[in-house]
Amino acid sequence: MENQQPKFKHFIITLFNLKIWKEDKTHRATQTADWLAQRFDLFERFCLPSVAHQTNKNFTWLCLFDKDTPTDMRQRIERCQAQVPQLKACFFTADEAVEFLSHEEAVNCRFIRRTVRTLLSEDDAFVITSNLDNDDALSNDYVERVQRQFVADQRHMLYSFVCGMQYFVRLNAIVRMHYPHNHFLTLVEDARGDFHTVQYYGHAGARKVLPNTDIAEKPYWLENVHGHNVSNELRITSRVRYAPCLAPVDLRQFGIDKQFSWALNLKNFLVTLPAYFVKIAIWRLKRKINKKKKQG
Repeated sequence: MENQQPKFKHFIITLFNLKIWKEDKTHRATQTADWLAQRFDLFERFCLPSVAHQTNKNFTWLCLFDKDTPTDMRQRIERCQAQVPQLKACFFTADEAVEFLSHEEAVNCRFIRRTVRTLLSEDDAFVITSNLDNDDALSNDYVERVQRQFVADQRHMLYSFVCGMQYFVRLNAIVRMHYPHNHFLTLVEDARGDFHTVQYYGHAGARKVLPNTDIAEKPYWLENVHGHNVSNELRITSRVRYAPCLAPVDLRQFGIDKQFSWALNLKNFLVTLPAYFVKIAIWRLKRKINKKKKQG
């Protein structure tokens, strides 16, 4: 007799316009009408189609919004829900959202944990939470791969999809990344215990404190760099390895109708990306020098 698969619920969790960050890396305010409209544009262009095209539909997509989200944006949310029935919009106050930054275990991400708990049933043995930023994308088989790994493991585990792609929108360039500490993490926990969700640990430190499995057979995510990210850019660090995409790349694997020819990829590898790398390196050096001057 075959072992019966334990029951579980899988949640993709996306933070949207919660009152957590007041500005992005360029010091641009993040709670304005223009900023919110731009985030929705990016969400509908990249994130939404990638979730809509998942081959496995057995998940709930929790999108977390500020309770003061204006009516016109709520109407856009409803149109998104028509495209992706798994999308569940949740609205929170600033006082609830600030829990995300708390250093107290009982408080940190409490509003997220509480929301997930209300959607579990008594016979759910495991809860699976996956993080997805609202301007990024998942490969079409991301959910399928997560749940296949879970069925094989059936235990408390962090899944790190260490291979992905970084898309520089303004440069019209793409590169492969090997990034173990990426933010496209998935966490499997005991649903009957005091679970935390993947957001609780943060992508930088999760691998240090949780049992983890690396999944590395292909790129499973696409990180977009568009100039207004809160924290993303070209990562100049020993923890990230970049590799050029010299063969043609079809982003329809992420639900996005965009292709890169080998000729464009070669041009970007030889000219565009090296120039951008130097530009970012100089910008970071100047920022570091100015910071030291202010401290001195």
